[in-house]
Amino acid sequence: WRIMPNASKINSLLQLGKFDTLYMNNQPSTNVEGYLAARSLDVAVVQHCRIDPVLEPRLVSMVNQDCQAIIAVSQGVNNTL
Repeated sequence: WRIMPNASKINSLLQLGKFDTLYMNNQPSTNVEGYLAARSLDVAVVQHCRIDPVLEPRLVSMVNQDCQAIIAVSQGVNNTL
């Protein structure tokens, strides 16, 4: 009920601003809207992961498909990713 409308709004903002990068902070599960928003655009997605992420198979697939770079705040977070 909220993900697709938010993704659409983010997609519009990315297009209007002619942005080439979408930087997202926190963990992938809280940034699904951003992944979906950038999917159809020529926009690099950067995920800055600050906490040990909760990952499910569908989310792992989305990150692997749509994320160009991941920044991990620690080696522990990096190991989880």
